[in-house]
Amino acid sequence: MNKTRLAGKLIGAFAGISLVSILIGSVISLPAQTSKINNTTQNNDSLSNRKNTELEDKSQIANLYSVLSVTDGGTIRIDYNGTSTPVRLIGIDTTETVDERTTVQCFGQEASDYLKTTLAGKQVSIEADPTQSDRDKYDRLLRYVYLDGKDVGLQIIANGYGHEYTYNVPYQKQSEYKTAEKNAEKNNLGLWSPSTCNGDTTKPADSEPEPTKGSTSTQTPTPTPEQTSNPQTAECLIKGNISSKGEKIYHVPGQQYYDVTKITPSKGERYFCTEEEAVAAGWRKSKV
Repeated sequence: MNKTRLAGKLIGAFAGISLVSILIGSVISLPAQTSKINNTTQNNDSLSNRKNTELEDKSQIANLYSVLSVTDGGTIRIDYNGTSTPVRLIGIDTTETVDERTTVQCFGQEASDYLKTTLAGKQVSIEADPTQSDRDKYDRLLRYVYLDGKDVGLQIIANGYGHEYTYNVPYQKQSEYKTAEKNAEKNNLGLWSPSTCNGDTTKPADSEPEPTKGSTSTQTPTPTPEQTSNPQTAECLIKGNISSKGEKIYHVPGQQYYDVTKITPSKGERYFCTEEEAVAAGWRKSKV
């Protein structure tokens, strides 16, 4: 009987020791498991944050914003979350039209008119560029602007309404924009045409066109009847031209831009027989 009791006590003692060992092992492993769980949670949170950031970057492209007005060839105002906000298009430079300190420069009005025709009353999407600031020194948002998925800034350059422009740090689409500019220049589009700015938009909008590069001809062109209702004769050689700004300027033989000036009657241009006749009709003499 005593042996049986002793054996029972020994078995109970061993069972107690085993239970204590299990409990101790659980307590020791708990911090490690907790740490593993915490690390997994942190990794999931980090991944989630990255995904949220990417979604926030792309959300601007998905959202549509109403164009409230067009300031000039490179700046618009949009309804940005209920606030009228100016947006400066990244990567382009168009000719000045609204700075009161300067005169309207060559092809500036054409660029402004193009953007107005393209965007006025439309809805656009916008995209930030991580290489550029969020806003410029005038507190304008710096963004790429898209209309129906097409890059408006790229279209401006490709059609010759503006130059490619890099401010301080190269932007992501710089290579694409520079290629578009080279193609526009090669094809004499917009501001690159010899009949507009010949690539130089710093001159005033009402200045006379420069001669075509490589042209050495000094022969006075003889217009056909289709070109003018006032046929050119020995007495009627004065060219009454109308500039892109609507200013009436006449050129007499021997002046710098006489030979390259073309007369288009459908635009209201004409020939004059005397300078007095030209002045009386509202034209002023070319300065050069």
